[in-house]
Amino acid sequence: MATPSIPGFKPILGDIDLEETFETEIEIGVVVGIEYTDSNNTTTRRRISFSRVNLVSNTIPAFCLERGAFRQFRADRIVCFFDLDGQIYDPDEFFALLGGPNGPNIPTEEEQRPPIWETYWRRLVIFSAMSHSDGLMREDEVEEICVAMLDHAERDGVMCKEPEIEAMRARIRRIKVDDGIVFKAAKGLSTQSKPVKLRIMKSLIRIMNADKLQHASEFELMLQIQKALKLPSESGQ
Repeated sequence: MATPSIPGFKPILGDIDLEETFETEIEIGVVVGIEYTDSNNTTTRRRISFSRVNLVSNTIPAFCLERGAFRQFRADRIVCFFDLDGQIYDPDEFFALLGGPNGPNIPTEEEQRPPIWETYWRRLVIFSAMSHSDGLMREDEVEEICVAMLDHAERDGVMCKEPEIEAMRARIRRIKVDDGIVFKAAKGLSTQSKPVKLRIMKSLIRIMNADKLQHASEFELMLQIQKALKLPSESGQ
């Protein structure tokens, strides 16, 4: 059995509020702790959630609770895993328990990665609300929402192919949101890092300007979302 190398290591994960921590249920996957050695040979403890292994790059795309963002972890740099009860496993043992990297419980990225409108559903909600705020979603706004979603995904290392992009366009055209859902989504995003929240605001501005028209309702929604994200008024400029 693997032994963590960090002095005083206590592997218990502790309580995790899944509803507050993750953006969608499908994102939760397997919630575990790892001891990880990075490219600078620095070893740290992380709590991560993942549902797939990228067999091409030998990496694990995961949500890191310590960073509050998606990260790519190289499988060969994971010293050990530990579960919610503090049980410690070496990587081979852990993957074997889950069926192995090719097993049914850890599907490959190409096979099982959820579509980005599920992973980033809160962002999709507020982006769509902005386009609807003047009463009509136009095609140029659909395209701007699509660009924003792809940008946010790619910054987290998630790449999309054309069929998924076209399916997202269709979903954007059909989506209907009400004020309660919009502000719940924005509040859920308030725990993201400041750079992510600023990126969300910049995306909203581009969507607002997509039709070359500016409406009072759009400015009002922008201010309300900014407040829900817990950003000062000058941050959205």
